[in-house]
Amino acid sequence: MIHQYKLGGYNIVLDVCSGAVHAVDDAAYAEAVARHYAAGGYGPGRVRQELQKRGIPRELWDSALAQLPDSAAAIEKFLQSKLKGRTPDRTTLKKLSDALLRRGFFLERYPPGPEPAGGGNRRIETRERMKVSFISLGCAKNLVNTEQMMALCRDAGITLQDEQSGADVVVINTCGFIDSAKEEAIDTILAVANLKEEGLVGKILVTGCLSQRYQQQLTEELPEVDGVMGTGSYSRIVEALHALADGETPRYFDSINEPVEELERVLTTPRYYAFLRIAEGCDNRCAFCVIPSLRGRYRSRRMEDVLAEAKKLADAGVKEIIVIAQDITRYGLDLYGERKLAALLRELCKLDFHWVRLHYLYPDEFTPELLDTIAEEPKILKYLDIPIQHCNDRVLKAMRRRGDKAELTALLTRLREKIPGVVLRTSLITGLPYEDEAAFDELCAFLREVRIERAGVFPYSPEEGTAAAEMPERVDTAEAERRAELVVDVQSRIMDDFNENRMGDLVEVLCEGFDPQSMQYMGRSYAESPDIDGHIYFTSDGDVDPGEFVMVRITGAMDGELVGEREE
Repeated sequence: MIHQYKLGGYNIVLDVCSGAVHAVDDAAYAEAVARHYAAGGYGPGRVRQELQKRGIPRELWDSALAQLPDSAAAIEKFLQSKLKGRTPDRTTLKKLSDALLRRGFFLERYPPGPEPAGGGNRRIETRERMKVSFISLGCAKNLVNTEQMMALCRDAGITLQDEQSGADVVVINTCGFIDSAKEEAIDTILAVANLKEEGLVGKILVTGCLSQRYQQQLTEELPEVDGVMGTGSYSRIVEALHALADGETPRYFDSINEPVEELERVLTTPRYYAFLRIAEGCDNRCAFCVIPSLRGRYRSRRMEDVLAEAKKLADAGVKEIIVIAQDITRYGLDLYGERKLAALLRELCKLDFHWVRLHYLYPDEFTPELLDTIAEEPKILKYLDIPIQHCNDRVLKAMRRRGDKAELTALLTRLREKIPGVVLRTSLITGLPYEDEAAFDELCAFLREVRIERAGVFPYSPEEGTAAAEMPERVDTAEAERRAELVVDVQSRIMDDFNENRMGDLVEVLCEGFDPQSMQYMGRSYAESPDIDGHIYFTSDGDVDPGEFVMVRITGAMDGELVGEREE
């Protein structure tokens, strides 16, 4: 970080990274800012943001930007650090492109198209010729909304393009769940705003959770934004785009408690897997969570609608269907008066999927029927994502989590007894209110005992509007982050033991491509969910196509990921 202070007419600049303190004029300060952010791997767009934020006169920007290294070299360095020599698929490329955009690098279409005429905003020629680019941030549920908006645009004759540069409108579908998600969304908006200022983008439309949460503040704080839509208004995307084309400022915030609309999708995942969202919203109302205020009450989709969409996906060649909702175990309770997940899963298993993967099962809602269904249906992967958040009884009660540590332990024991070889994933929050040292030690001991194979660990982020944010006995942010690092260390040891125990196993792997750096194929077994759990790398005497299932013998590990050999 760079901090600026005024003292006797001088700018006193403290560079926290280097510990250096300088007394400089505005020009030298601008150059210091540029060097600092370039060293952090940021591009010219981010530097412009920082110069503007600090009130540095625009006539000094060019000399400051001249301090930056070649953007192509910086981009290459960033890609090498992320890919480590591996070949990315299209989904990974899109994520890396968005990450570079957030860092302030302007990514042009290759080969480059014609330069825009002059700087400033591009003019949208006509509705019919409109070109729109989508950026989807946050979770898989948000991605489904993005895919639905893309389908509505496609059906309206609007041209969809991957690159932001050259788009008449960039639609940013945001997450606003925790501080890091909000920061990512704001950084993305500012990065696209730089493209807009350069004349490479026409207008910016922000949708999703951030705009739902900050309906007034968003356009006031970010005047670069030309329109906003909440989470109840996704089906109005074409209307919003037409309003932008007509010079209007759309602000659409419809009810977030209406029945789920049935909309077509443009799949953005690889052709062999897709997400299937079976419900919207949440009724659990945990004390730390803002989801109900952003997404509304829990609303199940009708089973016939879910199955109709699933059949289309299966007929299109999807091999792995990933069932998602904020809480899939509650499915059907609002529509049918009883939980219907088990019945839905049995119907899904009749379709032409090879794998059915489940994400986000609430721990206290496992019925005997659901447990039997998961254990008995061969297509349902023995991989269960069950967010427990914590294990200490006092913390759980304060956070309005149903159940206690004894019930969690009993559930995990029952799952392992009923489903041999089951892999468990969870999410954990450190530094929650009432988590004293004893409660934290209890969490670490619990994890060592139950040995959950995979976990996402997050330091607590107090969110305005939640009950937890007003609670006493809060842990400060630095301590919450320290505890998160300790839990990650505990989980890393458990993961290493899990990988060690897999040596020699023969596993079914879904191939996701070939990695020329390691000269191996890469794919996932039942124990690896896309984007969050890594890959298995394997050799094969014959060719293997992406989307093909093969049997692989695990023989070792490489940078924390498993390697093996294909067996015919």
